[in-house]
Amino acid sequence: METPSATIPIAFVRGMLSAQKSASRRDYFLSKAGIYPKLLELDNARVTIEQYISLFNILVVETNDEGLGFFSRPLRIGTFSMLARSALSGDTLEVAMRRLSHTFGLLQDDIVLEPMREGPLAVLSLRFVDDSNPKAPFLQELLLRV
Repeated sequence: METPSATIPIAFVRGMLSAQKSASRRDYFLSKAGIYPKLLELDNARVTIEQYISLFNILVVETNDEGLGFFSRPLRIGTFSMLARSALSGDTLEVAMRRLSHTFGLLQDDIVLEPMREGPLAVLSLRFVDDSNPKAPFLQELLLRV
């Protein structure tokens, strides 16, 4: 018996597309990823992991923005790789987090990554410069996944 593949709730697809202002562009991206655009209207709809990853990759490549349009300035392709390299050169987790925060702050103005210590824990806090940003929930989730 074949194991069913895991699926992703349509709410995550909506979130990923929420920075795209044009409905026709959203439909284009969805169709290119093999997702029927009308699924966005169905609260219980789900997409495959492959479709979700495909949509993410299509958005990044077609917009040349690893931030998917959520920031006031695009994060050009290669930004996350550069961020990772800046962090990996740190001798400790704390140094890596400080380097990541500094580099991220050079590239955009919308979120401040604040490295902090809480006892033995190293914490990276996300602080939105504009707290009224309606895209904030998905953007927080995206940054945590990345």
